[in-house]
Amino acid sequence: MKKSIIKFKNDNKGFPDSIEELIRKNPLRKNWKEDYWETPYRLSKKGDQSMELISAGSDRQFGTKDDLKIIIID
Repeated sequence: MKKSIIKFKNDNKGFPDSIEELIRKNPLRKNWKEDYWETPYRLSKKGDQSMELISAGSDRQFGTKDDLKIIIID
């Protein structure tokens, strides 16, 4: 997902606004909507140069200590 988000940014001059925009109609990406615990991922822009991809983790609640986050910088 990280590589696809960076490619999207380079191709479109900006990060995607949502997971759906990243997936588009590519059938290989249809599983990207939800994490392992069947909770939708969240994208959060951190300015023009970085974005955070967030999984709510096993408790399925965002904003708790088990959230899984990755910062994507390009």
